[in-house]
Amino acid sequence: MSKRYSNFDHLRAWSILAVIIIHLTAPLAKEQAPLGIVLNQLARFAVPSFLVLSGWGLDITDAFDRSDHYLDYLWTRIKKVWPDYLIWSLVYALTHFILAGHPLTIKQSLVYLINGGFSYHLYFVPLITGLYILYPALVYLTNHPGLYTAFNLIFIFQHITDDYLGYIPFDLLQDYYTYAFCFAFGIWLSHDFEAKIHYLKRGKHWAYGALFTFTLFTVFESLESQGAVSATTRPFVTFYALCLILCFMVTDLKPNRFFSYLSKYSYFIYLSHVCMVEVIEAFIKLPSGWMGTSLYLGASLLLVLIFEFALIYLVKGIKGWINNNNERKSTLS
Repeated sequence: MSKRYSNFDHLRAWSILAVIIIHLTAPLAKEQAPLGIVLNQLARFAVPSFLVLSGWGLDITDAFDRSDHYLDYLWTRIKKVWPDYLIWSLVYALTHFILAGHPLTIKQSLVYLINGGFSYHLYFVPLITGLYILYPALVYLTNHPGLYTAFNLIFIFQHITDDYLGYIPFDLLQDYYTYAFCFAFGIWLSHDFEAKIHYLKRGKHWAYGALFTFTLFTVFESLESQGAVSATTRPFVTFYALCLILCFMVTDLKPNRFFSYLSKYSYFIYLSHVCMVEVIEAFIKLPSGWMGTSLYLGASLLLVLIFEFALIYLVKGIKGWINNNNERKSTLS
């Protein structure tokens, strides 16, 4: 099949919308607004989805095999994600620290650059970089059914026992284990991908049923805990996210220009959207009640998207102007 899979464009687009919703609903979840809590938790399929899509995309395009060697592959990955990350790290360093009256030392700056500490959402880039480094090992793992089964069983055991039984194996590594699990699942999906889609479509009602079940569990848990779990990737959320990904695979979705656009610029939107979210949080008072919360979230999401589309248009214009100037200089010389 084509290495461009339009259903995953839909998934990527919905995932970036979910990221924005997570950050817009975070203050509401803290205030224990029921709708804010539920939407915050349901939107948390976003990061697992991005990780699955990253692993799938690397493997389906033979990114490693097309490289001359491991360092060539790694450098290609870094060149794709780090230039924009460095630019936006500088933006957030200025707005969150320097202009806010919190001076930064060189050591602090390097630490924040390595761990994504300039803003609460930038952790994803160092995280995905680490998974890029581990990619050959994870490919080996997914190519050996016995090892991959053990990897998944251990993950499920520690994921569930850590949250519900108070037993915490690998506590310092458990978050990264969750990320590696999702990334490896994407790699595994890419193997005989067309055959997997065909097989899943034969049992798509089971996928829809599982999604419905885990959605209910996720909603119930988030309300029952009054938002105490909203900032964590709980087992119900992980399994709900995986079921949602499978449902995107078994559903017949037509290409859509809006979702294709969001998918294309999802990484840029991910890095930049916090700027507008923080403006909204600073100048718009949090509402009360279901109706007020709904209007607030709808209007806020629209404002963020307008900001992003305008910013994308501006950046594209600047890049076009620079390229035209360079071409003109080359012609004259």
